Amino acid sequence: MSTPMALISKAGRVARPRIARAGSPAASSAFEWGVVAAGGWLMTGLYLDGWAHQHFQVETFFTAWHAVLYSGMAAAAALFGFTALSNHFSGYAWRRSLPLGYGLSLLAVLGFALAGGLDMAWHATFGFERSFAALISPPHLLLAGCGLIAAGGPLRSAWNRGKSVAGWPAIFAAIYLLSVITFFSQFVHPFNDPYALDVGPAGTVYAAEALGEISIVFQSAVLQSVVFLVLRRLQLPPGSLLLLLTINGFAMSAMKDHYRFALVGLLAGVVGEILLFSLRPTASRPSSLRVFGFAWPVALYALYFGAVGTLGGTWWSVPLWTGSIFLAGVAGLLASYCFFSPGVREHAPDPQ
Repeated sequence: MSTPMALISKAGRVARPRIARAGSPAASSAFEWGVVAAGGWLMTGLYLDGWAHQHFQVETFFTAWHAVLYSGMAAAAALFGFTALSNHFSGYAWRRSLPLGYGLSLLAVLGFALAGGLDMAWHATFGFERSFAALISPPHLLLAGCGLIAAGGPLRSAWNRGKSVAGWPAIFAAIYLLSVITFFSQFVHPFNDPYALDVGPAGTVYAAEALGEISIVFQSAVLQSVVFLVLRRLQLPPGSLLLLLTINGFAMSAMKDHYRFALVGLLAGVVGEILLFSLRPTASRPSSLRVFGFAWPVALYALYFGAVGTLGGTWWSVPLWTGSIFLAGVAGLLASYCFFSPGVREHAPDPQ
């Protein structure tokens, strides 16, 4: 592969590249793990910023947490930009200079930079939001969307390559997808606000019961939707569900120091691995998909209420907390029907 430096003429002018290669370049292992590293850097900055907002009163745009967040995106931009430039000077057209699935990632990092400037102007105009408003302000939602698209490159690439088993870069992309969604829906996440323990920020008994119930059902649907999104095209390698819930569970529980729920994520990940191994859910095994869709959220929130019990027990009535566990399974079951309609065969092959 020719490098941009090698194409500078003796006169100091850059030689014009000749477009001689069809298609798109292959995604090397080093490149994909570089994207994973940049995505992890970005996610670390995102959750550090969330943790800081939960523990301190932030009154400036220029914080250490923002520095981690934006430097992570800068690292991603540098990786995509240099790779595109190198491939272009190796004979690929600009619009095909990144591996399949990564063109959107480059556009997303550019959008992230624009959204960052908008965010700074927004704060200068309207001040710094508090609580729920900080999550749903338009610049923050734009940043979330761009970050999600940028970090999702390995998953899109795996889909395009048509592999049977998801590689680990694709699994990390799925973890980042889940983590962006859970971060921006933290106001309805039981690891962040455990309303089964106390009324908390809900303020009233009715609100705490309603928000607690909604959070369990909503997050069950989100979790299973991310998993089924991967399963539509790819098989999950052993250990992927354990990694998914361990990382996401720790990140969500750490923001308000509910670290016991991180252990819930780890144990539920182990249960997910057992279910994945025993049921082998695929599009050609719809019954296994339905059982998995129902059983995994049930196990997760049974463990969750077990942890609540070790923290002093729940004030919820028995019908409420047991019904919440059941409805978590119903949400996962419905997600399976959304991604795998009856009678439809998807692309993911059966395990051999």
